[in-house]
Amino acid sequence: MNTVRKYFDVFLLKLVKPESLQSLKQFMLNVSSLACFFVGAKVFSVSAGIIAARILSKDDLGVANLAMTAGNALATLGVFGFGSAIVKYGAPSSTPGRFISTGMWTVIIATAGFAALAMMLSPFAHMFKMSSHVYICGLGMGAFSSLFAFAAAGQQTLSRFSLRGVMELSLAISYAVILCTVFLFGFRSWESIAYSWMIAYSIALFIGVFPMRKECSFGFQKDAFKTMLPFALPTFGGAIGFFFCGQIQRFELSALMTEEDVATYSVYYAPSVVLATFVWGMISTVFFTKSATTSNRENLWNMTARASVMGAIPAFLTMFSVTAFYIYLCGDKYPFDWILATLFTTAATITAIASGLGQVIGAHGVRAVRIGLAMSLTMGVITTVGTWVMLRYTGLGLYATPIAIIAAYTTNLVWLCAIRKSFF
Repeated sequence: MNTVRKYFDVFLLKLVKPESLQSLKQFMLNVSSLACFFVGAKVFSVSAGIIAARILSKDDLGVANLAMTAGNALATLGVFGFGSAIVKYGAPSSTPGRFISTGMWTVIIATAGFAALAMMLSPFAHMFKMSSHVYICGLGMGAFSSLFAFAAAGQQTLSRFSLRGVMELSLAISYAVILCTVFLFGFRSWESIAYSWMIAYSIALFIGVFPMRKECSFGFQKDAFKTMLPFALPTFGGAIGFFFCGQIQRFELSALMTEEDVATYSVYYAPSVVLATFVWGMISTVFFTKSATTSNRENLWNMTARASVMGAIPAFLTMFSVTAFYIYLCGDKYPFDWILATLFTTAATITAIASGLGQVIGAHGVRAVRIGLAMSLTMGVITTVGTWVMLRYTGLGLYATPIAIIAAYTTNLVWLCAIRKSFF
């Protein structure tokens, strides 16, 4: 056992300096406490996705993904940038409840306000071949998702990483069980996915919010709101940019191609980019808290950069294998395309690397998130415009979607490296 620990320490010292070894070990311990929950959650959600792909028609799966995209849009707006702000200011505070409670009321009010605005804009949903029913169901999922994001941020702020993992696992298990039950009783349409998600979110929210009810009892604190707002607003704008970078393509495919193409896109996107985002989400649950509280972010950047270089090829090969296996399990409706799988896996790898380096910069404060805002909006424009132009004028079809993501995140990666020295 001592020999194993010795070689493990030698490996870790390739990432950090000796004085940072114990800090890295603590970080890995916190991540490992989450890993079993997050991995378990992913097993259930992926299994549910495969079952849905096999049972539902491509049209129904495409419609379900359009509804979820509308929900993601509302969730992006509803969180209002306060997810990261709660962690940024609450984690180092002696009274984190002030920030958690203020963030909760801000998210509730913002979600309700943007939902009302979205309802007034519902006629525009027909531009993307979405019926009013699909649109409204999507908004329902989005409302629950924004509240879940608040609860997750609250648990991160309190460093309750195991409970954060339980939230994720309970959400995935509830969704999978409810969806399969609905399918068994013969309800096999896109609505099965929408309503299953909403019920699952309700269960996970109770599990996440009830243990921190004391922290949620501070009410709306004006001084805490004013403290968080300068950080939250650029983060909010950045989240909108990232929505256009990672979500808008489904709407574009629906408008310019077919709902079946939306389904195929989603089947390839899920085990590659979504998987990378999920794994990074698990790590960043601890990582952003660490970035927000550490005084040596240059060391954190260097560690992240070295880990990215060492892990890029293994990550690509792992995600490619997972993507291929996932598509195989989805059935004959989704034939395997080597080029499409390679492009999506490449996009996923670059996304993970850029996200890791971006969080180190983003934790510096208001100046950093303002730069992040400019980056995300630029990436959103590249993805949105690039996808639209390629779909409409090049004949690339679905290949256009991962190519646009690769272009956007490569730009982000170069930009991050270029501004690095202005922060360290």
